[in-house]
Amino acid sequence: MTRDKADILAAIEKIDSLPAFPDVMMRFQNEMASEHPDVQKLATIIEDDPSLTARFLKTVNSAFYARGQTVTSISQAIARLGLAETRRLAITTALVDRYRSLGGLMPQNFWTHSIAVALTTRAILKLGAHSFSTEEIELAYIAGLLHDIGIIVLFHLFENDYRQTHQNQLSTGGISLESEEAQFGIHHGEAGAALIKSWKLPQLLYEPVRHHHHPWLAAKDQRAICYLIHLSDFVCNNIGASRMETRIETNFDDTAFEMFGLTLEQVPDIVENVKEQAAAAESLVKLG
Repeated sequence: MTRDKADILAAIEKIDSLPAFPDVMMRFQNEMASEHPDVQKLATIIEDDPSLTARFLKTVNSAFYARGQTVTSISQAIARLGLAETRRLAITTALVDRYRSLGGLMPQNFWTHSIAVALTTRAILKLGAHSFSTEEIELAYIAGLLHDIGIIVLFHLFENDYRQTHQNQLSTGGISLESEEAQFGIHHGEAGAALIKSWKLPQLLYEPVRHHHHPWLAAKDQRAICYLIHLSDFVCNNIGASRMETRIETNFDDTAFEMFGLTLEQVPDIVENVKEQAAAAESLVKLG
């Protein structure tokens, strides 16, 4: 059956049966965007969501983040982590809390991979050369978290067919974006970008989600962040922090190395640097 892409995109933008992007995070982002973010306001925003508060505190007190005395309040957590890390952790915990049961055949693998890619963007930016602003670094982290969100969308729209496709991939080694598009009328990058648009998230997130498998197609002024997600995805797939049920085949573009002043020979060092990040991603997903 031929599926029309325009109709699918329109349907995605009107989806109301998937959980909406957490409102608490929109409020948190708005306060963080102010000239002088108010720590108490940020704490109150998180505390307004009891589930998020419990998960956030449990994460801060986990082995990866814990440093000495147990943190018992969001204000304490912010003081320990700092504003930038608080924002990253709050967004991560809010998304996992809201969507942890979604993500294909193996949601835990899906979110472990997504968080690992987000964390890896930071590791690469620390190791390589770049001119990203602070805001672009934060957007890259969010793009890493959301880069495969279109898989959730396609599972939602075409559950039986998409489930069968993923089961077939376990034995065949993966499908290409082209075959994904041929079967469903759209590939998961486009589906994810459409969902982000419906959530009214920053426009700078659209291109890296849409083009993380083919960053050379992205708008020129957003190509760097697309290559960053492309490279982070490649690194995570090489350390095993991948979605075992999806295995989308794609061509890696080594322009990503040139863009960040890195070489292929440095991949083992990069992998070693992000192994701890992958372990953190797994622990974040497992925390109840």
